[in-house]
Amino acid sequence: MTSIKRTIAALSLMGLVIAIPAAIFAQSGIQGKWSLTAKGGLNIEISGDVHDGGTGTVLELPTTVVPKSFSDIYKSALDWEFSLGYGVSASGEILGIFSYRKTSAERIQVGDVADLPLFALFDDWNETGIRLGYRQYFMMDSPLKPYLTVSGGVKFLKRVNSTLTVPAAEVVLADVPFYDKSTLLTFGANVGLCYDVSPNFGILLDAGLQYQGKPKQIEGLAGTGLENINDVASRLYAPISVGAVIRF
Repeated sequence: MTSIKRTIAALSLMGLVIAIPAAIFAQSGIQGKWSLTAKGGLNIEISGDVHDGGTGTVLELPTTVVPKSFSDIYKSALDWEFSLGYGVSASGEILGIFSYRKTSAERIQVGDVADLPLFALFDDWNETGIRLGYRQYFMMDSPLKPYLTVSGGVKFLKRVNSTLTVPAAEVVLADVPFYDKSTLLTFGANVGLCYDVSPNFGILLDAGLQYQGKPKQIEGLAGTGLENINDVASRLYAPISVGAVIRF
């Protein structure tokens, strides 16, 4: 009989341990609350080329350029994102999002000039972004909440030049204009999980899909037949990030 009582007491205690936090989170909806979110992560490139391919003439010599993607040319780098949110319902909030990305390029062969290897080294890809978003949480009665975020806005890209070299012929074309300073349309969606350590602090993990429009080209290769190889550079990528959110 004593063992039965002890079992009942233990089960009751376990029930309280589970029920009390759940009740706290259920009552602590985010309506009327502000939030600050900070995230950092990597991008997995899905599609998009820094430049297209083509044939033409450089220094009066036959030249061939082959397409190169973002993952071919640019190194992986941490992307940073900060957002200010305001709860418009018990489980949804509007977000103002600021993002920053800077990554350096690899010097790689991009084609040939008269059968001699042609190499290119591009300036850093340096962009900042501002987006408006909406984050919807689910399972508000649980400390572990799935969520969906949709957002759209613009990114501001700094000018990108390139240095083209043919080492075998000791030829260097420095600071060839490629992409002008540009405002890029961007939009996408993320899914994730938020683990609430307390009603006012959570840890985030998410992934998604993001589209980014192409920048404004500069015809630095005018007269070569390769003028349009830089009429590309839109991107589709999958951001994966971790972060934290504070509510007040």
